[in-house]
Amino acid sequence: MEYHLRTEVLQGTEVVFDGCQEQPVDLTLSLPDYCPDIQRILKCQIYPCITSKSIVGDSLEVNGNTMLRILYVDSVGLPIRCCEKISTFTTNIPMKKTLDNPIAFVKAKVEYVNCRATSPRKLDIHGAFSVCAKVLEHVPQDIFVEVGHGPTLIDNNIMLSDASLRFATEGVALVHNLICGALTCVGGGTGPRYTPYHMPHRTEVMGFMTVLHGDDRFYNNIFVQKWPSDDIITMHDSDDGFDTENRAAGTWMFDEYPTYDEWISQFDFSKPADMAKLYGAHEGKLPVWIEGNAYLGGAKPSKKDVNALISAVAREDVRVELVQKEDGYYLDTNVYELIEGFKNRMIDSDVLGKAFEPEERFENPDGTAIRFDSDYFGTHRGVDVIPGPFAGAEEAAKVLY
Repeated sequence: MEYHLRTEVLQGTEVVFDGCQEQPVDLTLSLPDYCPDIQRILKCQIYPCITSKSIVGDSLEVNGNTMLRILYVDSVGLPIRCCEKISTFTTNIPMKKTLDNPIAFVKAKVEYVNCRATSPRKLDIHGAFSVCAKVLEHVPQDIFVEVGHGPTLIDNNIMLSDASLRFATEGVALVHNLICGALTCVGGGTGPRYTPYHMPHRTEVMGFMTVLHGDDRFYNNIFVQKWPSDDIITMHDSDDGFDTENRAAGTWMFDEYPTYDEWISQFDFSKPADMAKLYGAHEGKLPVWIEGNAYLGGAKPSKKDVNALISAVAREDVRVELVQKEDGYYLDTNVYELIEGFKNRMIDSDVLGKAFEPEERFENPDGTAIRFDSDYFGTHRGVDVIPGPFAGAEEAAKVLY
């Protein structure tokens, strides 16, 4: 089977503001000299138009024009007369924080308008329109897997963002990755949604099921606490509440997930099932498999990790940087010095097994087994299998792309 590698930059975004701010329209309009007197008002309309928008610091500034149009009949009562007035407006919408690389989508919508003639040549107009904005911010995120049942395979990657993988899903295998950020949304972000899973290697839907979380595998990865480990706090737009998202790297968030032996021990296959007693097992988390991972710079392991390397080297002494040179991008790192001598077994499809819900193996699209004996560059891994995306330190020094 032939594969083609395509390199491109994908940026994730999150919504930091989604709401409207009302802009009043209150004015007294005197007809220009060239307009005849008003006998009867037929219609009063306002047309707001956005001309520019900009975000500076923690504020969104929106500028625009509002056209007021009055349709009326004069004292002669012959043609329908029209009088228009254009005015400018500026509104500032506060954000909850200073934004980095934001994107703003803005539109205006009319709420209401009333007008009355106080004299043959003067009108009172009262109304309002709303300036509605949706503001997105680029987030440092490598991969987002949302509401799936697997099998989802992520192997031989270099993840340098502070959020390496948003994990609102189940049935994921991470094998031979360099992971410098946190695994976020673990056990959350799905809700009680019934989502489809498919026939193996086909698009037909095989069934629907909620996401129980778990059924995940972590083999031969390097976890690095490259970024500060303090939680990220995001303020709500609609109230004074806030959300927190972890930034501590490692597999520690899977401590409360069962191993396969712990999970399967809940079921007694020698007699008919008591569904009432098994309710907790059926609603509970699925097992996880964690083995052969290295944790550097304060990255925290799961207590379920088998054969883990836990380094005491401080975060500031672990170096992982993407460097641009004339011929491309390189990885400047000392992680392979820090894990020298540590090794684990070769991983293949038999080790990964099947994703729980679709009962499908982690395998190639043609159904053949995967053996993770090739690294990021396609270099063969020998009998001494080390964690991470490279077969050895000399491979890590090559140009990436």
